[in-house]
Amino acid sequence: MVKMNSRERVLLTFEHNEPDRVPLWYGASDALTHKIMKAYYASDEEELM
Repeated sequence: MVKMNSRERVLLTFEHNEPDRVPLWYGASDALTHKIMKAYYASDEEELM
């Protein structure tokens, strides 16, 4: 499967087709995100997701 950008992923999902991964929305504050990244030893937000 080809890597998609977020827009393609959501539009494909709305068409009831299977994207390369599940689209998600993450709306936490930067401070919380950094705390979670530290707790899970993630180097960036992409790795955290």
